[in-house]
Amino acid sequence: LVVALGGAMWILDEHLTPLKILGLVLIFAGSALAVPTGKKKKPLKAAADGTPAFEPKLAEGFTFALLSATGYGLSPILVKLGLAGTKAPFAAGLVSYTAATLFFLLFLIPKGRLVHILSVDRRALPWFINSGFFAFLAQMFRYLALSIAPVTVVTPIQRLTGVFRMIFSSIINPGHEVLNGRLVLGTLISIAGAVALTVSIDFVADYIALPRVFLEWRWP
Repeated sequence: LVVALGGAMWILDEHLTPLKILGLVLIFAGSALAVPTGKKKKPLKAAADGTPAFEPKLAEGFTFALLSATGYGLSPILVKLGLAGTKAPFAAGLVSYTAATLFFLLFLIPKGRLVHILSVDRRALPWFINSGFFAFLAQMFRYLALSIAPVTVVTPIQRLTGVFRMIFSSIINPGHEVLNGRLVLGTLISIAGAVALTVSIDFVADYIALPRVFLEWRWP
């Protein structure tokens, strides 16, 4: 999110307003509140058969996580640049994900990769098909959103995925997830943040008397 917002302000000349900042804070706070906090786990011990305990490689982990965050952050910037001057978000999505599919196919060439994929339990196939379908819908709406709204609005709203993931997990996997008060409150706070991001500050000023500096302040 930081990469996306920074890139939007630097490359696309977008701005943050007090209302957008409030929306960002509410989305972060709601998502943090909704995520369950588990007890601290004890250090893993070596298995009885002598297999060494898992030890995280922090340097590699941080490096890959930062690369992932950079890629996800730059993605909406590049999409927005590609959509400039065009009204064809579906065509843009087709080009983008066709290229991604062709690139991913390179990883199936090494011997044994495709065989390993095809050996997946067939009972899992409906779940993967449903997952692919809803991922397709999500990307379609993402490109539609980026074609009509600023990155500084679309990207923070997408951070609500963590909250909705918890909700649907509690519905589909009730034995593994719990819908509690923290999740409900976090969801409501996050939705309030999403509303703050999408509502025009002029619209709010029509109903609430706001200081002049609040109406005119922009950053950067």
